[in-house]
Parts: sequence; C-alpha cells; structure tokens
Amino acid sequence: MTAFYAVVLPVLKKRTGLRQYLPEHVRVRLTEDYNRRNQSARLLRGRIDPGGTVQEMQISPRQGNQMLASFAESNAFAEIPAGASLEAGDIADAFLF
Repeated sequence: MTAFYAVVLPVLKKRTGLRQYLPEHVRVRLTEDYNRRNQSARLLRGRIDPGGTVQEMQISPRQGNQMLASFAESNAFAEIPAGASLEAGDIADAFLF
C-alpha cells in the first residue's frame, strides 16, 4: 500500500493527464519520538489533524507491511531520512494521501 500511494498512484494520475499528479507535501511537527535508525529512508504512516501554522502528525504505532488497519487511521506519510532518529517536536516532511 505504501508503494502504491508513493509511486503507483502518482504515475497513474500523470498517465491520465492530470496536471496535479504529485501528492501535497507539508511540513509537520512530530508528536512522538521515532528512534529506529534504518539504513534506508522510511515512509511512516500517521495522522495529520488540520489547524495551526505548523501541522502536527501523530505516527501510527503499527508500521509493519501487514498492518493494513493502520491505513484506515492515517492520512499522511512522514518522510524519515536514512539513519535519522527523530524526537517529538522535530519537523519532518510529509505528504498527504
């Protein structure tokens, strides 16, 4: 599902002729720590509640590939750079889905 929203859906939108085919990118403040350092970049599912000048994003505790139920609670992906460890209050790039 992550690959579909990050790669396949934008390609399908572009192939159908849409000019706005990329997902909307936003800057978010994380509401909790993410301490798992990975060798590659990660897209973490989470929820952004609108309002305020900097939107806050709550990262879903269920991030595994088999955790499809967490998609129902999520509306965005936080982009976590390779090797990064982020703390609550840090700013990250995210995109809506």
